Amino acid sequence: MKKRIFDFLKDAGMYSLEVMDGSQPRNCPKATIDLFNGKLYIHADRGHKAAKLIESNPHVELWSMNDNGEWLRAKCDAVRDENIDEQKRMLNRYPHLKEQYQPGDGKTAVYELKNGKATISSFKHPTVELEF
Repeated sequence: MKKRIFDFLKDAGMYSLEVMDGSQPRNCPKATIDLFNGKLYIHADRGHKAAKLIESNPHVELWSMNDNGEWLRAKCDAVRDENIDEQKRMLNRYPHLKEQYQPGDGKTAVYELKNGKATISSFKHPTVELEF
């Protein structure tokens, strides 16, 4: 299930991370996704507003659409993971991030996506429901 979500988001290239700012939803465009040791991860800068909002309310939603006209929606918790190995993997997977971040620098944050439910839908195929 997690592999299917990872593959979808990786292939789509970009996704929208929805976080809550009090009672107002905020849309954060993202492109980082990793699957490591059976866990889904995203990256954020701990100094940016999105990371601060995740820290105050870890309930997030992701939305993305691929070139085949399918879309993914996922509701989950984004929980910060201090695993330096995952920080290294994320920065190696997205080398452009290395210009600004280093593993363990206090700015790099990786969040595990868990306790999630996702759907992959289209106008051509039945909806697929996934739990992760």
